[in-house]
Amino acid sequence: MKILVSIPVHESPDCVKNQIENARKFMPDHQCYFMVHVSGDSHNSFIEELRTVLSNVENAYINPERFKTFHPIDKVTNLTSIHISNYHESKKIFGKFDIITMQNSNDMMVKHGLTFGICGTLKYISPVGEFRYNGYMKDNKLSGMMKELGAKHVYFGWTEGSYYQQELFEEISIPISKHGVYDRDEGSFQTALFAIHPELLDQVKPSYTLISPKIERHHIQEVLDGKHDGVYAVKRVVRDMNDPIRKYINQLC
Repeated sequence: MKILVSIPVHESPDCVKNQIENARKFMPDHQCYFMVHVSGDSHNSFIEELRTVLSNVENAYINPERFKTFHPIDKVTNLTSIHISNYHESKKIFGKFDIITMQNSNDMMVKHGLTFGICGTLKYISPVGEFRYNGYMKDNKLSGMMKELGAKHVYFGWTEGSYYQQELFEEISIPISKHGVYDRDEGSFQTALFAIHPELLDQVKPSYTLISPKIERHHIQEVLDGKHDGVYAVKRVVRDMNDPIRKYINQLC
């Protein structure tokens, strides 16, 4: 299976390379391609160092388009535009692939056996009275997309560890791009997906990443022991090659 891994980065080139090597190690049965997006806030020296570090890494590319990871006006993360940009740039280079999966630069895989279905993402509806839901509904871009698609709910979920078949991602990226819904990465993909394909609500697999404010050894052991169904990776590993948790993950077979 041909897999596109989309990764936004902003620091630690050696850890970016380490993340790519980590993904390849734990997905040996898949043909993996990597599109790396460098934040618009990053200094040119970082880009040059990253180019050097990745120069001998097979099928790893740096997206020439750059967005600021943190939206300067809306004051929220801007990962939606980054992943869509990575997707379009990847089509130019790789052509057709089977799956696009989205990771963050502090994600690492810890377990073998990941398989891909039609799509995988967290899915939950935020209650109408919840503050974050109200904040989303004040977003005219998102509400405009929802009106066009006939969406009745905002669906939330972490982008990290989510994945979509290429045709599906292409389909949901069109209304997101049309309405400029670039600053709502936790809700834009999922809301568009389930508005267009409500039948997938009962078919979608979970995202494969366990997210914690601080990853510790016991989180990794829980994943290895199968205590989290469908989880093969962890998020918020420190971006430092000498970090004890990163070193521990790197020695996993």
